[in-house]
Amino acid sequence: MAVPLDARKLISYLQVLSLWILIVALPFRMGPLQYWIMIAAVVLFVLEYVANQRWRTWHWERNMWLYVAMIAYYLLIPIWQLWSDCYDPRHFAYTLENGLPLLVGGAVGIIGFGERVKLRPVCYVFMAGCVLISLYIMAGTGDGLAFFTHPRQYQSDTFKLARQELVNSHMMYNLYLNVSLVFALYLLQQKDVKRWVRVLVAVACVWTFYLLCITEGRIGLFTALLIGASFLLAFTYRRGKVLFGVVTAAYMAACVVLVSQHQRFGSDNVEHDPRWQIWEATIDIIKEKPLLGHGVCEAKEELTEKAVTGEGALQSFYAPRLNERNIHRLPHPHNAFLQAWCCFGIIGLVIQLSIFTIPLVMRPKKNRLYILMIVGCFVIQSITDIFFTPQPLLYSLSIMFFTLEQSRLPIKTEKNEN
Repeated sequence: MAVPLDARKLISYLQVLSLWILIVALPFRMGPLQYWIMIAAVVLFVLEYVANQRWRTWHWERNMWLYVAMIAYYLLIPIWQLWSDCYDPRHFAYTLENGLPLLVGGAVGIIGFGERVKLRPVCYVFMAGCVLISLYIMAGTGDGLAFFTHPRQYQSDTFKLARQELVNSHMMYNLYLNVSLVFALYLLQQKDVKRWVRVLVAVACVWTFYLLCITEGRIGLFTALLIGASFLLAFTYRRGKVLFGVVTAAYMAACVVLVSQHQRFGSDNVEHDPRWQIWEATIDIIKEKPLLGHGVCEAKEELTEKAVTGEGALQSFYAPRLNERNIHRLPHPHNAFLQAWCCFGIIGLVIQLSIFTIPLVMRPKKNRLYILMIVGCFVIQSITDIFFTPQPLLYSLSIMFFTLEQSRLPIKTEKNEN
């Protein structure tokens, strides 16, 4: 039975609205509200797919291999558990739950979005989300406009405390800011964007960059500097060598100043970062089963044993953090590639790498610079963090938005070709 046209339009618009709300909710710490938003978005996605009978126009395209890889990576979790002697029900359930965005993002990527989902409005939603969430955090500091009169270190510490309480850790929040910057840079490159809109987007970019400059996170600032470099160099290179040289020199000087003023970029902080010991311990575990891996439960148990019985930075880092409340989720390798290898062996590592390499050849070609910047954000993040909730969903959605045009090309038939 066909759904009436008005009902189909209503469902389509509700699906778009739920997607926008989901985008704004992604940087927040995952909780009941975020899960309900995700569930509502998925339900409306299915309703829109059925109401508009989109299976009639569905066709396979090579871009979909990315989403197949994401689903395959999620399925490794239960498959590897089948022959593992170690089983921790809390950690296994936690890993399955945290990996759900891989499954959801992969399924949505294969099915595709309806025609109501447009790239440009999504760009505005990302930027609006950055501004509104940051103002929400600013309000939580209790300083009002006086916040900007304080020294940079005070701003950083105060913003950090409010952000941790109200939103999320600096890793996820800064990743969201950097992804939003990519969408903003896309808007600035569109010639038909009105001047006043372009000015507002530019101001939002400056504001976002300011937030990344006062963050305690090194990775967030480093990624932002690379995004800025990619955009400026690509933009100025086509406009002459002189401009390219001047902009490059000025930007490098600014980067040196920003990095030198960030206290966590100091050599002492880098050398004594506990991640070095965590990675070393993870590599030792990988050496025991380099081909097939340990599975998520055994790998976590091995790393926990090293964290409890180990010495130095590894033990001192985890000693105050491991308790009955979070023992099922800590410790972890703090590196998505080491985690894939440790848990699932060479197969897991290859699939993880393919998740980041397939987008580099995805179409349309005109958006590859932005796709490359999105991939860069997540690769840099994955070097120091794991690729789980809600990162995979943000990743797959971002790639999907920049490949919407390709997914909506007409199906090739003999009649079309003739």
